[in-house]
Amino acid sequence: MASLRIRRSEAAAERIDNYREHWVVFLVAINIGGAKMMRRSRLLLILAVLVIASVCVSAQELAREAEQQSEMSRILKSSGSLLLRESHYLPDVETMTANDIECRVLIVKDLLSVDSKSTDIAVGLVLTIEEKYSEKTAYVDPDEIDGLIASIEYIDREGVSLVSQSILTSPLETSSSSEIHFTTKDGTVLGVVLSSDKLLFAIKVTSTADWVFLTDRGKEAFLANLRAARNILDSI
Repeated sequence: MASLRIRRSEAAAERIDNYREHWVVFLVAINIGGAKMMRRSRLLLILAVLVIASVCVSAQELAREAEQQSEMSRILKSSGSLLLRESHYLPDVETMTANDIECRVLIVKDLLSVDSKSTDIAVGLVLTIEEKYSEKTAYVDPDEIDGLIASIEYIDREGVSLVSQSILTSPLETSSSSEIHFTTKDGTVLGVVLSSDKLLFAIKVTSTADWVFLTDRGKEAFLANLRAARNILDSI
């Protein structure tokens, strides 16, 4: 009887040990699962924060782009308007690459406007360039036409001294360079750099377009086109 009780006690103890092992395994599994859930929750939280941040940044960029659009771009994108578009083509601007810049003066009139005054007419210079995979177009407002004319005339008058003299120098610098930029609301950039003691003019038609350097004839044609656009503006 005593030996039977001992065997039963040993069996009970073994069952208790087995229960303990199962409970330990179960608790460890819960802890591991909880840790994985916490890691997943953290990852989802981080992902959500990144998505919200990117949406906010995109919204800010869209708002900034809307604010920086030319008046002509806004008119052409407006809904509910019956617009008459009249184009006057000017000579192309010759570049040092295969693609020249097309220039035209665009006159837009709202045909549904109750007034027939000149205030209902918008005028702008349109720049277009054909690139390898796409066509890039930008609109230049009248005030920007005046700014470009004044800028080119000023650069021609002052010459290389504008970019050949540094504002400051550092004793550790190995070299320096200077550029001149004029940027429009649609993202067109007129740039000037010094190369072999000569000023080179370049144009970036839009913010996503490639830079193209103008030939001497191209630069003079661009200035003449700006003046022609100014004359059309004055005649309206």
